[in-house]
Amino acid sequence: MKNFLKTSVALLIPLAGIAIVNQPIITKADTDSKVYPAFKEYKETDKLLKISGNVYIHGKVTINDLSSRSSGIINLDSDTDPRAKTVQDILKGELIETIDIPRAPLSTLSVPTRVMNLGVGASADGIWNPHISGFQYTPYAYQPVPVGTKDLLRWYSWYDSMYAGGSERWNNPTSGHIIPVDGKAYISDAAGNISAAWTQTPFEEGAMWKVAND
Repeated sequence: MKNFLKTSVALLIPLAGIAIVNQPIITKADTDSKVYPAFKEYKETDKLLKISGNVYIHGKVTINDLSSRSSGIINLDSDTDPRAKTVQDILKGELIETIDIPRAPLSTLSVPTRVMNLGVGASADGIWNPHISGFQYTPYAYQPVPVGTKDLLRWYSWYDSMYAGGSERWNNPTSGHIIPVDGKAYISDAAGNISAAWTQTPFEEGAMWKVAND
């Protein structure tokens, strides 16, 4: 991703007041901590759940199939689920159970087939797999709730750049908006306000992503 980013900076539009434009607005993410960077965005007392796909979630979420969304596959709430651990506990090394999402397996080698609805204040984060060649995608696409809201999801990237966007972009992956190293941006042009992130080897080992309905 790094070499591609160097030749593609024209895709980025800098922050200008509070305007929301079709290109993502890039700001700096926090990388001061030596711990898992995504955890710096939480309070130590915030609770997280870990689910299939090696994804951590915070807050209320519902996971559905993208193709058939009449009923949720699973509903989760990190604030009330007894399997949740605080950020402080996880950083101290306490084990956290991985919750199996029905209708697995999940693959990051192809575009997402499931959508995670993120409640207000909810978020999800994960780490890219350096052992996968070519493109890899977040295990889920994401959408803010209530469905139809004008609120936008904010995407974060640490240690390397990545792409983000809706289905019209993930199906043509090199057309994705580029979130630069240690950047964060709102995506405003995703169809149905549903977006995902993806990356391409080679990239820095330890590269991470996060999406939040904040």
